[in-house]
Amino acid sequence: LFFLLVFGFLECKLPLLTPRSAKEKLDEVLRNHATYKALNPELIQRLFLSFLDEVDPIRTYLIESEIDKWTSPSKELLNETLSNLKRCDYSTFSEIHTLLLAAIERRKEIEVKIAEEKPLKSIEKSEFQDIKNLPWPKNLQELEERILKIKTLQLDAAGKMGEEGKTRYLQIIEKRRLNKEAELKGDGEGSERAILSFFLKAAMESLDSHTNYFTPSEANQFMIQVQQRLFGIGAQLRDDLDGLVIVRILENSPASINGKLKINDKIIAVNQEPVVGLDIVEAVELIRGPQGTPVHLTFLREGEQGTETLELELTRGEVVLEDSRLETQVEPFG
Repeated sequence: LFFLLVFGFLECKLPLLTPRSAKEKLDEVLRNHATYKALNPELIQRLFLSFLDEVDPIRTYLIESEIDKWTSPSKELLNETLSNLKRCDYSTFSEIHTLLLAAIERRKEIEVKIAEEKPLKSIEKSEFQDIKNLPWPKNLQELEERILKIKTLQLDAAGKMGEEGKTRYLQIIEKRRLNKEAELKGDGEGSERAILSFFLKAAMESLDSHTNYFTPSEANQFMIQVQQRLFGIGAQLRDDLDGLVIVRILENSPASINGKLKINDKIIAVNQEPVVGLDIVEAVELIRGPQGTPVHLTFLREGEQGTETLELELTRGEVVLEDSRLETQVEPFG
């Protein structure tokens, strides 16, 4: 396993990368890699796909026809990009980033448009159970429909919080989206660092499933796996966009006490802080905390009489993970 850990920034700021330092980091990984000692056209093609996944993971900004150039690249583009990277030239990825900036502005217009529309009456929620493998929208209409579906899921979850809670809930979700867009855009030199950070993450993913470029929060999640212990409630979670679904409860953990939490319960707030719209790693960090401290959960449970909104306070405890295998695609524990 090879993991490139980055600890050189505070308050979630991007690492101070330069075109040369990014190349040096990649070269270091390649020198130690068991299979690949240099980039090649095949890796560049995978790198394009991984880069697109990094900047638009749930496919709510870019449209399939806009990115055909990179999802089905020509030999000429692959070779040109390979040659450019040897010279610390990331212009191909800057081009994708420029396209993303325009897509962010388009998303703002879509948000205004759908704010005037009524939420959908029903949604096939299974469509979003595997958000890492959502297809790219084929056109603007599909893009708008996806955003409207997500908005409907969020409104449904917000409605379970009461009128006052609903307003605050939606404000927080909107703020998180804007913060994420600001992170994607960067400003001045920050824009270049954003591109390089996304590039490095994509480059590592293109090598194999065991090579990763970690930000501090991601490094923390990995160290928990290595050490096989954490302090939290002992529940494994899945992000369904409208909340965190409990997919597993560890034996003898705080979550297992008295059977008050059940598989398929959906957490929508932690200590009155909504988790909808929050990155799952950040959401899990809200659940974790010092041993012996309380954590308040607001969650939904489907029953014969419909959906119940429930409240539960648990005391965080040490959770020992018995599974000794390390996997890169995990649903984190809280």
